[in-house]
Amino acid sequence: MTGGLAYTFEAEKANAGGAFDEGDLYAYLSGGMDLPEGFSMGATLGAYMFENDGPGFDADYQHLTLDFTKGAGDFGDFTFSVSKNFGGQAVAADDGITPFVSWSKSF
Repeated sequence: MTGGLAYTFEAEKANAGGAFDEGDLYAYLSGGMDLPEGFSMGATLGAYMFENDGPGFDADYQHLTLDFTKGAGDFGDFTFSVSKNFGGQAVAADDGITPFVSWSKSF
């Protein structure tokens, strides 16, 4: 299990006064486990907490991502992920589950 906290100390002038601005926080917890046959799975739960959402607007939101990875030896690792954002007014009410596939290879 790992966790982290990120704080925005300084933002670009073009973004001043909005989300992803100075004072914003991002926190997450992540964990994983090995499965049989060279598979593994992991999960990440994160939360964005914005300092300057704007009057009467709550942009804060959370996300959950589940990863299923298969090692392919010299070819690297292939991962199938599903992600869901929830909470806050910035996230659309019909925000569905987003699947994606990735490949990683160390050299």
